[in-house]
Amino acid sequence: MTTREPTAVLPEVLAQIRALPGSDKPLIICDVDEVILHMVLHLEEYLHANGLMFLKHEYRLTGNICGKSDRVLISSDDVRRHLLIFFSTRSATGRTWYAEPMRPCCNWRQTGRSSS
Repeated sequence: MTTREPTAVLPEVLAQIRALPGSDKPLIICDVDEVILHMVLHLEEYLHANGLMFLKHEYRLTGNICGKSDRVLISSDDVRRHLLIFFSTRSATGRTWYAEPMRPCCNWRQTGRSSS
């Protein structure tokens, strides 16, 4: 796979980042379009393996996952439970769904200011 340089961060985006309140938690900012598309493919595999499926091709999970055999929607609590299982299983195995490593766009500090 060919590695490509990421698109430069727009000045207005950096200004928005700098305006965020400071935190001791990491801040991850990424363009998630491709990641979400890859993740949904793996989530769909997980759902099928657990007797579930997406009911419609919509941009939502709650109200869109049902049993494969009866087409009955599962509750929002069950959606949340399955997502937690899916992500914890993926994390535990080290399996990912993105192709390129993430690169920081700036040095985020507790003050909420970027060094870029």
